[in-house]
Amino acid sequence: MIPLGELGEILLKKGRAGISDLALSLGVPQQLVLRALSGLRGIEWLSADGDVVVGDRLELVLSLVEKGVDPSRLSRFLDWRVFEEHTARLLEANGFVVVRDLRLYKPRRVQVDVIGHRHGEAIVVDCKHWSPSSTVPSRLKDAAIRHVERTRVLAGSSRFHTMVKGSLLIKKNVANINVFPIIVTLSNKIKGVFFGVTVVPISLLNSFLRDFDEHKHDLPHLTLSV
Repeated sequence: MIPLGELGEILLKKGRAGISDLALSLGVPQQLVLRALSGLRGIEWLSADGDVVVGDRLELVLSLVEKGVDPSRLSRFLDWRVFEEHTARLLEANGFVVVRDLRLYKPRRVQVDVIGHRHGEAIVVDCKHWSPSSTVPSRLKDAAIRHVERTRVLAGSSRFHTMVKGSLLIKKNVANINVFPIIVTLSNKIKGVFFGVTVVPISLLNSFLRDFDEHKHDLPHLTLSV
């Protein structure tokens, strides 16, 4: 059996590799390498010279994690910006207006990774590409408490109200704005509601957003009067 974790590390580190070189590094026949690569997303083939190139690092990592590779082996090869970009794309694909890297300086200094809003509702996202070994309860609790407070400060700002109220123009008879603090992680081991936030593995984010209207009433949120 081919060591997928080692294969993933080589691809993510080098970005491009030949099939023969991969087979030699892994100590397996080239046919096994080809078979393993055919089942992975996020890679592109260069048929002219037989090399494989990493086209989408996050998709490759998610593909490997789905096949049982420990995310802690792979997370160090991902930049936090990749998480933000992917989260923003999924929010936009599901009908949200997206704001990235929002910074407030009054009444307190606050920085928010990604905000998605529509129809007077807002999802405030903190992107964490934690490995499973670091998603211990104490760390998760600290991160959740900070994110709830960050969301509270954001929701009380005039800039936030101006931004979100603009989306109310297409939905009448709205009395409140609901603001949902969300933490997005690489790990699939922790998901659900913890300490006042909803934790969503990035591999499940698209389905979470697609079904958001069905389960939003059960999620922790702040309610602001229009």
